[in-house]
Amino acid sequence: MLNTFTMKLNELTSTKRKIRIAKDFVKWACDKLNITETPPIQYSDDKEQVRSKRTFGTTLPNGEIWVYVGERNTADMLRTLVHELVHFKQFSIGTAHETMSEKERLSVEDEANALAGRMMREYGKHNVDIYEGRTGSLQPDVAAALPATYAIPELKNQDPYLQYRFGVAMAGAKGAKQRMEDGVKEYSRESPWGENEIVVSCDPHIEQYIDDALKQLGLKGKKLISTRKSEETSDVGKLSPMRAFKGYKR
Repeated sequence: MLNTFTMKLNELTSTKRKIRIAKDFVKWACDKLNITETPPIQYSDDKEQVRSKRTFGTTLPNGEIWVYVGERNTADMLRTLVHELVHFKQFSIGTAHETMSEKERLSVEDEANALAGRMMREYGKHNVDIYEGRTGSLQPDVAAALPATYAIPELKNQDPYLQYRFGVAMAGAKGAKQRMEDGVKEYSRESPWGENEIVVSCDPHIEQYIDDALKQLGLKGKKLISTRKSEETSDVGKLSPMRAFKGYKR
């Protein structure tokens, strides 16, 4: 019973939210269509009306609009709404009327479909949240339950190396300012070897071995990113603190 009640409550919340969005959208759409007086619009979540009307939206010759908003993606609902607003405009200027022929009816439907699609593309560019199924978007109740949750559009799941580098960068993000003040080199998007194969060896003939192995695979090219010898860094002391004694070289 509790789960059923929660589902009904979520549906009610979602419907109210969509109606609120729809009312704001209508103001924008009416302005675009040069409709000076907003028509009467009935927003419904009654599935039986959908079955009886066999459509998600209707516009009567007297200007009354009916739109089904229940259990629909917000963008789909708004597209139906703007489609019906175009019909309202058509009735108001006389291109649509009660005694239309089949040819006339198809013509006004084509115009409504074309304008609705064009207007939705324009509106969607600046109101991406209407696309509830888009990447990085959540249903309102899920979004409300989560703490600050971010999608990173430029960091794709198909690039595990870049994800790894991002993880390292995140781990050091809190200390980034201090490292900058200390003159530590700025963190790079890629390590010196990137995603490339690495060979590390003290064998003096390693270059020839690498070339031979690459040749067998039909590949070529290597880049030395270190010195050829393993040497101490400049900040390492090379003088022993021990006094020289018999059997120990200074």
